[in-house]
Amino acid sequence: MKITLNSRILDSIELIKKSSSTHSSKKELLKLIDYINNKINLDKEININFICTHNSRRSIFSQIWAKVFSDYYGLQKVRTFSGGTESTYVSQNVIKTLSSYGFVINKLDQKKNSNYEITYSSSKNKILIFSKKYNEISNPKKNFVAVTTCLSAKENCPFISGSEKIISLSYDDPKKYDNSSKSTKMYLNISNQIATDMNFVFSNLKI
Repeated sequence: MKITLNSRILDSIELIKKSSSTHSSKKELLKLIDYINNKINLDKEININFICTHNSRRSIFSQIWAKVFSDYYGLQKVRTFSGGTESTYVSQNVIKTLSSYGFVINKLDQKKNSNYEITYSSSKNKILIFSKKYNEISNPKKNFVAVTTCLSAKENCPFISGSEKIISLSYDDPKKYDNSSKSTKMYLNISNQIATDMNFVFSNLKI
């Protein structure tokens, strides 16, 4: 049963689907497809933990888009997570970018590393995001695939305890455009690249 996504999110997805090119290694994306297909065949829960250095930008985008596309294509057993090799805070540019697609964002506190509730469907499905280490208590400790989203995380995490597989995707860090006139455009570009790759993964599953 597919979850009904908000109309603005659906409009954003239709634009993303028009991009046929992937941005990370297709070989690595196919590994992720194989992992998920195997879990589907075994009728098991699918846990995906996206990991970058600060859990502030790329891994957050990945966690959200993977969950949105899994819901869009009707996968009920997908749970997405994110973490960093260290914790910092979720970038405000990420929050602004997500808002531009139609995600409804509720800031739950006023801490530097704030918790945010992201809503994207009429059934009020929510994703809770905050910056954390990849092995934080709320993340899975076993039976998950670890997906690194930057070269630094790949190099610093050659082994991730409890993971069944490590897959390496790599996206440019939009942080370098912070406080510049290009920040809005570049954050949107990176988010779109990640969304396009997640659409490729979830649209090519054997459901």
